Amino acid sequence: YEVLTDNQERETRKLIDHLGLPWDDICLSPQSNKRVVGTASNVQVRKKVYQGSSESWKRYQPYLNGALDHFSTGRK
Repeated sequence: YEVLTDNQERETRKLIDHLGLPWDDICLSPQSNKRVVGTASNVQVRKKVYQGSSESWKRYQPYLNGALDHFSTGRK
């Protein structure tokens, strides 16, 4: 998510290209999609892509007791 928010257009274009889909500028404004979202994340998907939230999980890190040690982000 950090990479996407650092350069939304570049990363979105890479994703769309990888999927073999045609580019449309609306891809840069997912919050403009009027389709119904039937999940608890409905409010989140209506927001613009933004920086800042990707680090908010860290406030819970002291309570995870090493649980994240089993996962790798693939980032070095």
